Amino acid sequence: MNSSRTGSRKTPKFRQIGNWVDEAVRKGELQPGDRLPSENEFVALLGMSRVTVRRGIEELEKAGRIRTVRGSGSFLRNVSAPADVPDREKTGQFAVVSTYVDGYIFPSTIRGIEEVLSENGCTVQISFTNNNSNRERKILRKLLSKDDIDGLIAEPSCGTMPSRNLELYQEFLKRGIPVLFFNAIFPAFEGKYPLVSLDDRAVGRHAAELLMEAGHRKIGGLFKLDDVQGMLRFEGFQDALLSAGLELDNRRVIWFDSYGGRHLSDRMDEIMNRLKGCTAVQCYNDEIACVFEDLVIKRGLKIPEDLSIVSVDDASISGMVPVPLTTFPHPKEELGRKAAEIIMKMADSREFKGGQLYDPQPVMRESIRQM
Repeated sequence: MNSSRTGSRKTPKFRQIGNWVDEAVRKGELQPGDRLPSENEFVALLGMSRVTVRRGIEELEKAGRIRTVRGSGSFLRNVSAPADVPDREKTGQFAVVSTYVDGYIFPSTIRGIEEVLSENGCTVQISFTNNNSNRERKILRKLLSKDDIDGLIAEPSCGTMPSRNLELYQEFLKRGIPVLFFNAIFPAFEGKYPLVSLDDRAVGRHAAELLMEAGHRKIGGLFKLDDVQGMLRFEGFQDALLSAGLELDNRRVIWFDSYGGRHLSDRMDEIMNRLKGCTAVQCYNDEIACVFEDLVIKRGLKIPEDLSIVSVDDASISGMVPVPLTTFPHPKEELGRKAAEIIMKMADSREFKGGQLYDPQPVMRESIRQM
C-alpha cells in the first residue's frame, strides 16, 4: 500500500494499519465484530516490522476503533456499540439454560452445542428449567453469583408470559457476558439480542399452505400458548389462511399450555366438537401431533381419510406412529452447533451480533390426504 503525503511530510508508517482497515471496510471485506489480521499477518501483508505493526494496532485501540481480547486477537468495533461494558478475563466456560434436556429434540441440540465447545477446548454447564419461570430465575441468579462464564446460550421459559427474568438477562450484558437465545426469544428482546432458531412464523405458514395445496379448506389448529414458538407458528398459520382468502374460525383453534399438553386426552370431547367439519389439523409439534393422532384413531376415525395432520420438528416419534406424520424438520444438532459457534464469536467480540433462522422443507409422509 502506498503511503500518502501531507505537504512534504510522509504519513507515519504505523498508520498504514489504519489505512488498511479503512480500505478493507470500504470494500466490505471487514465488518464490525470481525477479527483483524494478527501481528505476524500484518508484517507479511504490509512488509513492516512487528514494532511498527504493534504501534498501529495500539493507535486504533486508543481511537476506539478496535477492541483487543487477550489470547484471541483484535476485533473491529461498531462505533455505535457501548464502550462502558467491562472487558473480562476468559475462562473457557459457557452456560446453557434449556427448557428441557432429555427427550424429544433436546438431546440432539444440546449435543451439538457441547461438541463444538469441547472441540474448541471449552467446557459447558447445562441447566434445564422444565419451562418454569421460577426455576429459570434461580438458575440465572446462580450463574450471576458465580460470574465465571464467557457466554450464555438460553431458551426462554414460558416466553409469551410476562417475566421478571428479563432484568437478569440484561444483567449478564452489563457484566460483559454475551447472551444468545436459541429456539425462541422473549418478544421484548426481539431484534436486540441474537437468536438461533427455526423460523417458526415461516414454518407455520408453510404447513398451512401444504394443507391448502392438498385441497383442504376447513383447517383447525392445535397451538401452544405459553411459548413463543406456538404463537409464531399460529401467526404463520393465520397469515396463510387469510392470504388464501379463507376466514380464520377461532372456534377451530385450540390452545394449550405446557401442563395442558400433557393432558390432551382430558379435553378430547371439547377438541373434537370444535374441530367438527374440519378435514385437516395443523399441530404445534410432533409430540402433540402423535398424541392427537392416537386419540383420534381411538375414536374410530381414520388418518388421513377422515382427518389430515401436519406438524413440526421431524422428531423420531413422527415416523413411528401408526400413520407417519408429514412434518417440517427442526435442525436440532445443526442448530446447537451453530449456537456454539456464534456464542464463541460473541465472547471474542462484543460487536458480533450474528444469529440464524432455519426455514426447512417438509418431510412428506402419509398423514395428509389429497382432496
